[in-house]
Amino acid sequence: MFEKYKPTIIILSVIALIAAGIVNYVKDLMDEPQEAAPEYLQVKAPTEKILHSQKIKDEQGNDIVKYLYASETEVPAKTITADNQEIQEDISKRTKNAQFFKKRGLHSPEGLWSQDADTQEGSTASLRSDYGADGEKDDGAVAASDSEKEVWVGRFYAGEPFYKDAAENKWYQTETATTTAEEFSRQTKPNFLAKLKAFFNMNALADTGSYYAGAGDGSIEHTSSQVWDTTHNAALGTAAYQNISNVYVGCVGNWPGVLNYTISRGFFPIDTSGIADDATITSALLKVYVVAKTNTQNDGNDWLNVVQTSQNSPTTLALADYDNCGAVHSAIEGATRIDLGDIATAAYNSWILNATGIGWISKTGTTLLGLREGHDILDIQVGTAAQANRIQAIMSEDTSETKDPYLEVTYTVPAAPAKFRFDGGQMKIKGKVKFE
Repeated sequence: MFEKYKPTIIILSVIALIAAGIVNYVKDLMDEPQEAAPEYLQVKAPTEKILHSQKIKDEQGNDIVKYLYASETEVPAKTITADNQEIQEDISKRTKNAQFFKKRGLHSPEGLWSQDADTQEGSTASLRSDYGADGEKDDGAVAASDSEKEVWVGRFYAGEPFYKDAAENKWYQTETATTTAEEFSRQTKPNFLAKLKAFFNMNALADTGSYYAGAGDGSIEHTSSQVWDTTHNAALGTAAYQNISNVYVGCVGNWPGVLNYTISRGFFPIDTSGIADDATITSALLKVYVVAKTNTQNDGNDWLNVVQTSQNSPTTLALADYDNCGAVHSAIEGATRIDLGDIATAAYNSWILNATGIGWISKTGTTLLGLREGHDILDIQVGTAAQANRIQAIMSEDTSETKDPYLEVTYTVPAAPAKFRFDGGQMKIKGKVKFE
């Protein structure tokens, strides 16, 4: 019975919805027009471009809304330089927070045949083809032996800076912004058209699922009386800095206007689950953009290094995370130290992870890295005569789109099986090979 009248029911429902919309529209016209919000409170994107929102506290403890939205800035395939090679991103592998670049060497980009760089001239063991068994162009790896590897460089960013519009098949930069909870609710209140789309399950953006809960990067700071151990050994921070574009990392002793010891510890949780399960990581760099530094106690302990954090959530920071930035005393160092005198400003600085640091990289979830200054790691008191050793580092909230912290990982994965090889002086071919 229901199936018989189903089309009629749908038509009547649509008519009722349109009628209700017309009534509401007329009511809106009769109401006094609402004043526009001040520019700093205006929501920066139409409702259909907002991917996620969450209530947070501002520095004064007030409720505000932080939201992630898809900007109009398209992010095409990127080209990087690695080992003097220009490598174009394989955009088909891009994720919400990662880009992938395959190094050349397994087959030549310039022709059908090539030799490995470390193979002697005349050797026949490394000849390869870019063409598959069906005679068509094969963009996958072609190896001379099953034991050879593909070499990839992955760039994994804090937060989720990329959004794919499935309808357009294009990637766009995401951005974050905040406004008051009241203004967010008022400005994103669904209108008649939005309700109609929702009725028919017509989402403007296709991928609005579990998208973004926060980047979780920033710093936790503790400032206390002029007792070093009180500041260094505290379980709780006195201030948490997240959802802002840059933070301090380092130590301050009686700096003008501070009058107390201050230690700031940096946190960089980065989703690295895009690394293949069968990958072998060969090297990694933590890249942090530094905008400014202070280095007034050049005593040999004025350096920064990477530690492994254990923050309670990879998507947010809390005061209780202050003592979760590596061990409070003698934290294990996961990279090569960089002296503050060698830190470049207005530029990226690269901490080269050692074997221990590489072992901290997760292939299935979030890699939890932090930065601490040498006096903090070694528990050596900084001077009290206006001494400061710290950097000002860019976090994922920066809107320039070119300074976000990221982890660059080089790794190998098993290559595709060889389509042909030399065996005992004879060339064995599997399938068809096209020659030009």
